[in-house]
Amino acid sequence: MGWLDDLIDGTAHNELMDKVYEAIRASPFYPPERGESGSSSGASAVGGGGGGLSDIAAEQINDILASSKNVGPQSLSESLAAFSSAIAWADDQWIFLLIAFHAVLFILTIVTRNSFESQRNILFLVLPLILLAQTLNDKTSENWKMFSTQDYFDSGGIFTGVFWAAPLLLIGFIAVANLVRIAGNLLVEVKTKTLKDKRKKTKGSNKSSKKDQ
Repeated sequence: MGWLDDLIDGTAHNELMDKVYEAIRASPFYPPERGESGSSSGASAVGGGGGGLSDIAAEQINDILASSKNVGPQSLSESLAAFSSAIAWADDQWIFLLIAFHAVLFILTIVTRNSFESQRNILFLVLPLILLAQTLNDKTSENWKMFSTQDYFDSGGIFTGVFWAAPLLLIGFIAVANLVRIAGNLLVEVKTKTLKDKRKKTKGSNKSSKKDQ
């Protein structure tokens, strides 16, 4: 709204008050003027910010500005609800395919959590897909009419971040955690085996020394 911007700017405040006062004076409910003195006093009250109708109009406008700051979601649940309602779930079925892709990859990561090779391959798959998130967002923003009913791919990349990058980051984190766990278990096994071999060698040397004695 242009008049709100002018008021926020502050430079056109007096001019706006003059326009509001003139509109009020043009109303049929405004009492008749009593000469130039009354008119000049009213104009001076508008320009100088004194009492009267100009103050009432200014107060109403300030109330509108104050209430406009509270428009929109005020909590996380309201933000999520607004985000969900902005998506055409029934018309854009490709979103469910995207969710299914992440679900399959997530299940595969959990099922193969004890396989070092599988976790490594999943990590190598996920990392390039995450790095391509911005490029993918730009390309889909240019060609969204080919597969979607509306453009979800804004310059901020909110939709791409939520439905593409965030699930892949979660899967990549799980794969890294599994790789660290597997590597730790292998290190423990190797260390345990080394200690067992040393004990066997120590026992063997002790037996041979007793025989020689």
